[in-house]
Amino acid sequence: MKKIIPLLLLCIISPLKSYAACSGANCCSVSSGVTTLPSGDSCAILPDSYGITVYEKYLCTSEPTAPTSSANADLSMCFQTLSAPTGSTVRITESETGTFTEGTFTRPPNGVYTHGVVLIKNVFLLKYALQLNTAWDGTGGAASGTAGGNGVYCATLNVSKYEDEGLMMQCDSSPVTAGELGAGLSKFDTVGGNPVFFSIRI
Repeated sequence: MKKIIPLLLLCIISPLKSYAACSGANCCSVSSGVTTLPSGDSCAILPDSYGITVYEKYLCTSEPTAPTSSANADLSMCFQTLSAPTGSTVRITESETGTFTEGTFTRPPNGVYTHGVVLIKNVFLLKYALQLNTAWDGTGGAASGTAGGNGVYCATLNVSKYEDEGLMMQCDSSPVTAGELGAGLSKFDTVGGNPVFFSIRI
């Protein structure tokens, strides 16, 4: 079963086209805009656009205490710089950097801030189309990530699904227009029974 997995960048940076950016052992091999199907089970590729929905952002003067299964994170050493109760969706493309369209921003007091915390939705917005070096028939059904079709041109569907459901791409013998895929994560892994907590050191 072959899978091409969008590379989820949790930092807000401007991604480039797949044939100009991704590097490393886990990345798909791309030459002149044509992606080679992986010899193994999967490879990663940068999407044409990537989006996340942000609810809260904080700057912290020291590392926050991670949450547990019974208690929220301790953010008493943090100052909230963004409040967006209904969420602010940020999309990034090759030519555009992300902008926050909703929410209230607050300037933090002068000080030394060493960490940052961002509360985001568990759905990542991805949009990409690609040309493969050989026709792909989606062998493997849901496990392959495709919703059928057969061809060298594949693109994301305009659907919202959890990643483990698959069926997120369509392939054809002619170019396919990409839709925006809402790829949800049903859960993050846990460490020692507690939720995983990411704080970014500035």
